[in-house]
Amino acid sequence: MKRFLLLPLLFLLSITFTKALTTEQRLAMKHSFSIGYGEQFWDLFYTGCKAPSVGETVTRKDYYNKRITGNIFAEYMYQATKVLSVGMNVNYNGWTSMVDEYSIPEVEGQKPNTYKRAIHTIGLIPTLNFTYYNKENVNLYSGIGVGATIITENNSVYALPAFDFCLLGVSFGKEHWFGNVEIGGLVSTLILVNTLPTRFLSVGFGYRF
Repeated sequence: MKRFLLLPLLFLLSITFTKALTTEQRLAMKHSFSIGYGEQFWDLFYTGCKAPSVGETVTRKDYYNKRITGNIFAEYMYQATKVLSVGMNVNYNGWTSMVDEYSIPEVEGQKPNTYKRAIHTIGLIPTLNFTYYNKENVNLYSGIGVGATIITENNSVYALPAFDFCLLGVSFGKEHWFGNVEIGGLVSTLILVNTLPTRFLSVGFGYRF
């Protein structure tokens, strides 16, 4: 419940202290650094299940006591032109759950193999943003990024391609400080049978210089 309260709280703090930059002000301050939080609704349902490999034992897994962090991120952007900015997004999310695993076919009186499953991901994603509406009170933009996600799962470490897109971003700021809200998705891999959680809504604040 506390995670769901973070988004409106960050949004209220942003709009309380800031209003949008004009185009001229934005171009004068080419560098920006921001931090934020993204809600990952899919995490509530994610089990990490995928189709078994040939020869792999088929099991049934019951997940409970799930804990998720949501997506915590930091981003640096450079305003290259009036409409185009480039930069890097670094993000983290964690997912843990207790698991009861049963072999199939199940035997009467079978006791489950109980263990804790923990997944932590760090994404490194070069990002490209396009500002298509720039007024004194509001700036609208969209963005896209392609990079990689480093994943640690219990004792395993591996990397997968990552794809990030911002369908709609709203930025508003006074002088150096600004706030933003983004609707979009962070897909940690393009392999559909092993898709990790996605970020859908995020709120952040930052500093331009």
